[in-house]
Amino acid sequence: MWEMLRDVALDALLDTLKLLPFLLGMYILMEILEHKAGERALMALHRSGPFAPAIGSILGVVPQCGFSAAAAGFYGSGYITAGTLCAVFMSTSDELLPILLGHSFDALTILKILGIKVLAAMACGYLFELLLKVLHRTETPEALHNDPSHEHDHDDCQEGTFKKIALSVLKHTLTMGALILIINFALGLLLEGVGMERLEDWFRGVPFLANVLSAVVGLIPNCAASVLISTLYAEGILSGGAMMSGLLVGCGIGSVVLFRAHRHYKFNFMLLLYMFVMSIGIGYLLDLIGII
Repeated sequence: MWEMLRDVALDALLDTLKLLPFLLGMYILMEILEHKAGERALMALHRSGPFAPAIGSILGVVPQCGFSAAAAGFYGSGYITAGTLCAVFMSTSDELLPILLGHSFDALTILKILGIKVLAAMACGYLFELLLKVLHRTETPEALHNDPSHEHDHDDCQEGTFKKIALSVLKHTLTMGALILIINFALGLLLEGVGMERLEDWFRGVPFLANVLSAVVGLIPNCAASVLISTLYAEGILSGGAMMSGLLVGCGIGSVVLFRAHRHYKFNFMLLLYMFVMSIGIGYLLDLIGII
C-alpha cells in the first residue's frame, strides 16, 4: 500500500516538474500581454460593432480566465453585447495550452483544437444574439454608445513594473504547479485502482456521459476545472469532443464576476444554460466526426 502511494506520488511529482518550465514561460508572456494590451483589447471589443463576437472569440482563447472576468465586468457596465460576452466565455481556454504543451502535443494538433474552439465560440456568440432578438430580449445599454476609456486613469497605471510582474508570475506558477501535482496524484491513484482500460470503457460506453460530466466540471468557476479536463484528455481518458464540452462551457471566474456585475440573474442563468447545452452538443458532434 505505502509502496504504491510512494510510486504514484513520485510519478505525479515528476510529471508536474516537467510542466513547470512551460507554465513559467506561459505566465511570463501572459502577464506582459495583460499589462500591455489587456485594456486595449477590451476597448477594441467595445468599438467593433457587429464584429465584436468574432474578435471576442479570438481574444478569449488566450490562456488564463482574466479576460473572461474583465469581459463580464464590461458587459455588466454595458460596454459589450451579450453575444460578445458569450463568445469570450466559450473561447476562454484557461490552462488548456500549458497542459497540452507540457504533454508534448504537436503544434498542428494544438492549433486545430484552439481553432475549433474559436470557431465554435464565434458561432455560438452570434447565435445567442439572434436568439435574444427572437425572444425580444436584445439589450442595448446606453453605455454601448459611449467610450469607457475615460474611466481609466492611465497615469496611475504603474502595475506593469518588473517586480510586480515577477511576483505575479511566481505566484501563478507555484499555485498552478501545486494544483497540477494534486490532480496528477489523484489521477494516478484512480488509474491504479480502476485501470486505464476500464476507465476509458466507462466514459465511452454510454453516449453523452463523458460530455455531460465534462461540461458539469467545466461549470466550476475555477481554473482547476480546465486543468482536470485538459489532463484527462492528454492522458487519453477523455475524447476530444468530451474535452471540448467541458472547456467550451468553462469560463473560469468569469461567471462569478458576471453575477456580481450584472444583477439580472435570470439572464445570467439563461446564458450559462445556453453555453452548457451548446457545449455538450458541439462536443458530441466532434466525437461523431472524429476531428480531434
